[in-house]
Amino acid sequence: LFAEVREHARRSGLRSLEAEAVLGLAQLRQRTRGPRVGRQLMEEWWHLLEAPSPQDSAHRLCVHGAIDEQLGDTTGIRKLRTGAALAGRIRSWRTAGTCKLLVAQTADRRGYRDGAAVEAREALVDFERARHESGIALASQWLGYLELQRARYAASRQLLERAIRAARVTRFESVEAWARSGLAELHLTLGDPAAARVQAALAASSHRRRNDLWGMAAALAFEATALESAGDLDG
Repeated sequence: LFAEVREHARRSGLRSLEAEAVLGLAQLRQRTRGPRVGRQLMEEWWHLLEAPSPQDSAHRLCVHGAIDEQLGDTTGIRKLRTGAALAGRIRSWRTAGTCKLLVAQTADRRGYRDGAAVEAREALVDFERARHESGIALASQWLGYLELQRARYAASRQLLERAIRAARVTRFESVEAWARSGLAELHLTLGDPAAARVQAALAASSHRRRNDLWGMAAALAFEATALESAGDLDG
């Protein structure tokens, strides 16, 4: 649909609508065709904008920073931080939250878990300011995962359960599934394999419906561990 809109808008000379369609394509194809394709489309989007706004600039910095990091350029985090700061100055809280969550994910990949948790919490605050439920769901799920890795179990459970509630409001099924995987890991850590199996099975079923093989593999691993803990070796 984005491709069709782009073609119709191009033929009609509607640059702003074409730009919007290209931005949608960039977000999709970055995941399906790789970061280089996403960056190319982001540049096409930028050149279609007749008068880029500060919010556009912040968004571009954040996407470019995230893509640079994916491609192994460790300076990408500077663009992410610059984009987050710019979004904060213009009170574009949704963009600021998105940038900070990308910073958190980058920091976690590098092993800076405490710093990642700080960024994820700030992202959650920004999404709350924007009343952006999808962002609240995603940031809560990520922060819940980080708190689990930091052995802050009560905080982790509260955040993961909040992620599930927010995800249901917005039908953000993938986030709900990952939050349930987090709860499965939490219950296993606390020695409750029965509760872990319930959460892991729900997560695996959700991932299977959406053909998310990565998520399904993770959920099945937690379910298997729960079965093993209960003595069900055949399972």
